Amino acid sequence: MPPRYMERMERQSATYRSMFGEPQFDPPPYPYSRSRPASVDSTMSGLSALSQGASKPLPPPPQYEQIDNHTIPGLDKPAIPLDSLVLVTGANGWQGMHVVDQLLERGYRVRGTVRTGDKAVETAHYFGEKYGPGQFVAAVIPDMAQPGAFDIAARGCAGIVHVASVMSYSPDPHEVIAPTIAGAINALEGAAKEPTVRRFVYCSATAAAVSQGTGKRNPVTHESWNMAAFKTAWEPPPYNNDRAYAVFASSKMQTEQAVWRWVRSRRPHFAINTVLPNVLWGKILDPGQDYRTSVADLALIFDGNARAAAWQPPQYFVDVQDSALLHVAALILPDIRGQRLFAAHSPYNIDSVLQLLRGLYPDKAIAGDVNDHGVDLTSFTETWKSEDLLKRMGRTGWTDIETSISRTCEAFQLPSKDL
Repeated sequence: MPPRYMERMERQSATYRSMFGEPQFDPPPYPYSRSRPASVDSTMSGLSALSQGASKPLPPPPQYEQIDNHTIPGLDKPAIPLDSLVLVTGANGWQGMHVVDQLLERGYRVRGTVRTGDKAVETAHYFGEKYGPGQFVAAVIPDMAQPGAFDIAARGCAGIVHVASVMSYSPDPHEVIAPTIAGAINALEGAAKEPTVRRFVYCSATAAAVSQGTGKRNPVTHESWNMAAFKTAWEPPPYNNDRAYAVFASSKMQTEQAVWRWVRSRRPHFAINTVLPNVLWGKILDPGQDYRTSVADLALIFDGNARAAAWQPPQYFVDVQDSALLHVAALILPDIRGQRLFAAHSPYNIDSVLQLLRGLYPDKAIAGDVNDHGVDLTSFTETWKSEDLLKRMGRTGWTDIETSISRTCEAFQLPSKDL
């Protein structure tokens, strides 16, 4: 084994021990085992039968006064009964807020975790106005890395969707990776202590499976892991900004591996699935929120500063509501267990986004071509499974990129935007 690889392992091991103490089993990174339980194989073989024909698209969510009879298309007995309480971590984030919205729309009650009291008030106010009192309750958890962080929040819950993650985009792996893993393990431990929990969904990312970027042609399956990001993330200092994306990707990869290792070791009483979204665009629920992820990058492009958004490689896009609904499907569909579900619809680069924006807004001068951004040639071979799940949940399929981008940009033109 090369000495530099051993040095990376030692640096990561020291970080883990400083946060978790001595491990009970070898901590990640570790290559994912290619063997899987028979129950997973039977589920995989049954996925080809998922598509039963698309239902009509769901109408816009009604105001809460009108909600009186919740139904889920084609699903008589969900894994989690309607009106059950679901815990969503990171409930005020870009993805988390949409997961909450999709759950409330379908008749579930939600307890959402946020990091500050101000965020709790804002998020509870938004969902209270939309769905009425008592449907959403916020819980403040300042530090998800603290042992037992989610134990109280998980009480009485039938399901947990863990979306919270360290999204600082710091290039220092010690600041991002260890606390992200700790948060996921704490959420799992909280679920394990609560006998009412039936389902657990972890929000991962396509970056956990593959290093995307210019000129790369990587067939990606449920057995793919992004070890290249790990190697880059744990290189010796200095931690320059060009390492930030690799650190983010490695945090998702190592955390998802830690989740599956925990499952194999603990054999919990609840089923677990993971969802792997790529770049998220679409409808902004609350334009007053602080978005630091893909929405902020699109705002830069929209305002003519495309070069500043080129720090991320060319990737795939998925609509944020499609991704959120996929999390709900992973939570409530009884036959979906032990799955990695990819949420990646179509590839893009900055210049293709610029061309699309100029077509949508011909009167707005949008400058900033980035001719060297390249094209992502990654091949996600299993996204058809996710699309079939969307159809089972009432959608006609993936939302196209033009529709999603136009929905995002509507918020950029509001006087009260804070993006």
